[in-house]
Amino acid sequence: MPTRARVLVLGAAGRDFHDFNTVFRDDPRCEVVGFTAAQVPGIERRRYPPELAGPLYPDGIPIHPEAELERIVRERAVDRVVLCYSDLSHAAVMHLASRRDASLGPFAIAMVQAVGGLVGVALENAALRELMVAQQDRLRALAEGAVRAREEEARRIAHELHDEAGQLLASVHIALDELIAQVPERSHAVQRIHGLLDRVEGQLRRLSRELRPTILDDLGLGPAVEWLAQGAAERTGVSITVHAPIKRLPSAMETALYRIIQEAVTNAIRHAGARTMEIRVWQEDTTVHAAVRDDGHGFDAEATMARRGDRGLGLLGMRERVDALGGRFALRSAPGQGTEVAVAIPIVEDP
Repeated sequence: MPTRARVLVLGAAGRDFHDFNTVFRDDPRCEVVGFTAAQVPGIERRRYPPELAGPLYPDGIPIHPEAELERIVRERAVDRVVLCYSDLSHAAVMHLASRRDASLGPFAIAMVQAVGGLVGVALENAALRELMVAQQDRLRALAEGAVRAREEEARRIAHELHDEAGQLLASVHIALDELIAQVPERSHAVQRIHGLLDRVEGQLRRLSRELRPTILDDLGLGPAVEWLAQGAAERTGVSITVHAPIKRLPSAMETALYRIIQEAVTNAIRHAGARTMEIRVWQEDTTVHAAVRDDGHGFDAEATMARRGDRGLGLLGMRERVDALGGRFALRSAPGQGTEVAVAIPIVEDP
């Protein structure tokens, strides 16, 4: 009959007994020579009862103090030590694995334990890194969800401004025409009200397009950026040049790039006193690049990115959009030297 492998189970509690019952209890190739106890008080020097140990262990199985691990391994000629704890740190696991019989000598034991401790720390760091990466993935997913929800809300508001508010204004125009028919001597004043309503309607149309430009959905990023630059130049007098020979991209990417460019243009006009701007969008292999350069006042980019307020929040919003798509964000600026916002985003098709 083949010699049975002699096994020592590290642990003597619910998990450890469960592992014995499911793995070793009825396996004739193994002989469990004992359990070790370190966490549950009062069970050392006792035996796992034969009624639970099964027919291969008519006398039960002894439970030893874990402090005697080396002696048990030596005296019982243990072939394999099985760790059944479920709540040990990596450092504690490596410390147990490094324990050897005292015949190695104090220096050798100290060296082995030191190496085991270092390996344990390295494993803990690796586990922490995996946890950090998983948390970053969750945060990125949350950011993507927040961006999608924000865009959906912007689309809904734009629709209400364009359609519902437009219908209400049309009704007011009709009512004013009826008023002119009833009170012709006040027609001049009513016509002025018509003019004011026309201006309100124009502003609502502009706000609606800026909230969610239909040209972005219908024609894509290039025409949408051209339209954005044309409107900004007409309102402010800033000279804006656009180079965006880009094909259609996944919807999420087009939206993110448009919003980043829109924020950069708004910042340059509102804060930098820019007179000229250049917007470029281009593709290299499977990556889309976009850059907005202005000749404005410039600023301390590092300090501004660290400040959570006004302009700082706008820049942080750009970075969050880029991070959500796995891209790269760069901000280059200095006092008196203008500003450039540059992004690079890999093309990933919409699911």
